[in-house]
Amino acid sequence: MPPKVTVDKASERAKQNLGTLIMRCRGTLSQSQLAKRVGLPRSNMKYIEDGVNAPTAEVYDKLIKELKPDLQTRQRMDRLYMAIRKVPPPDICRTITQNKDLVDAMRKLEGCNLTSDQIQSVAALFASFQNNREHWDVEPIKYRVTFHNGDRGENYPTKSELQSEGIPFINAGHLEGDGLNMANMDYISEEKYRIMGGVKLRSGDILYCLRGSVGKNAIVDMNQGTVASSLVAIRSVRISAEYLYYCLNSHIEEVQRYWWDNGTAQPNLSADNLGKYKICIPPVEEQKAIVKYLNNICSQIDNLIIGKKKQLSTIQQHKKSLIYEYVTGKKRVKEVR
Repeated sequence: MPPKVTVDKASERAKQNLGTLIMRCRGTLSQSQLAKRVGLPRSNMKYIEDGVNAPTAEVYDKLIKELKPDLQTRQRMDRLYMAIRKVPPPDICRTITQNKDLVDAMRKLEGCNLTSDQIQSVAALFASFQNNREHWDVEPIKYRVTFHNGDRGENYPTKSELQSEGIPFINAGHLEGDGLNMANMDYISEEKYRIMGGVKLRSGDILYCLRGSVGKNAIVDMNQGTVASSLVAIRSVRISAEYLYYCLNSHIEEVQRYWWDNGTAQPNLSADNLGKYKICIPPVEEQKAIVKYLNNICSQIDNLIIGKKKQLSTIQQHKKSLIYEYVTGKKRVKEVR
């Protein structure tokens, strides 16, 4: 008795639906013309449109290029292709093989489900790279900067060696808002600073938090100082420091931070993984123009935020005063007098 053949009904339906979408997308283009353009005999093209056969990866790639479906149709076609072939579409496979670090990141996510917001953030990030690839480079930041740690050895300052003035010794708690909180800064002596290894800060260095409050950062305007073990100094070499700073304070940084986090109980990122962050890199003059524009706009937004905070503070004080007056009897509720 011949063995029973199991039919994957879901796959068969996907073939039929994919064939229908291909037929609709070709519009006025005849079946023979489309077959010729993708290098198939017309009979094979007919089998695909009839849902009898599914296109191979090579043929599917060519079909997409010829048909140029809109985004919604392309997404439907991709889902059907994956349902049939059980692998991602050919262009996604190429992206994975061309970005070996992506494989490591995806391996970490095995068995995990991203939220819809996370998926949208990742999609927006890749869209920004795609939209700019014609005239902007997209590179990991490690090719544009150098990373510098503080001294993590025997010369690391003890609590008793910290003082109220001297050379700044910066930790993650000093990174507040868009800069450094100098009012609560820790300092070390010049002698201690001299014997310590590790980074000696320069103006334009970006301090980035690797542990705890991962992602907090600030650009410094000082030529003396060093950092605690939770921070790394990023020194721009082939990129505008201010442009990089804005990149590190955008969704580009946020999405990739969650992507590359080491996955321990406490948020933790290595400098090696930080170097894998990819950003769009426009020509130098365009970087300068972007920085000038963002400096102006962000200053206006910051002033607006300050004004709103003052208004909020006034309203909160009014609320407290109102409560105080009624709970102390200074004012009475008319209905219960």
